[in-house]
Amino acid sequence: MYSYLTVIPNINPFIDNCVIPKIKTLLNKYQNVLTDDYGSETFEEFLKRVFPHLYAGFKDGEFVGFVYLTDWKGGNNRYHSCTLTLCIEKKFWGKTAREISRIFVDKIFKHYGLYKLKGMVFENNRNVGNFLFSLGFKKEALLKGETFKNSKPTNMIVYSLLKDDFIG
Repeated sequence: MYSYLTVIPNINPFIDNCVIPKIKTLLNKYQNVLTDDYGSETFEEFLKRVFPHLYAGFKDGEFVGFVYLTDWKGGNNRYHSCTLTLCIEKKFWGKTAREISRIFVDKIFKHYGLYKLKGMVFENNRNVGNFLFSLGFKKEALLKGETFKNSKPTNMIVYSLLKDDFIG
């Protein structure tokens, strides 16, 4: 059985005490594939930046990973698109990661009424690109020299998924 919840820091002691440390640990573990050379924010700054669009996922009560949403497009209380970042514990990579990610994507489309989700991936991270492809995302653009990684200009690939193309 899968479940997810919105993480609301400093509102729910259970969430703060049980989930926030797991998110922090996982974020630190995969920081090298999630951030560029400019990613120097503290964990508290990260929480403020993604609040309230941070979700944790569980399978049979066990923490699987989290997703957060940034780069919102739209206005007048109607969102059009945003960027999705997924982070899943390695032991759940594969079928479980795909299943819970599909749940995340479905709930995000439905909850926010979005038309489009995007994912930004370092060009050399083919595993994540393939994973997004398995969820129905399509390669949309190559952004040359988009950022710096390890003090070198680094390309980013934009993947996107339109609501009408999503098969939950």
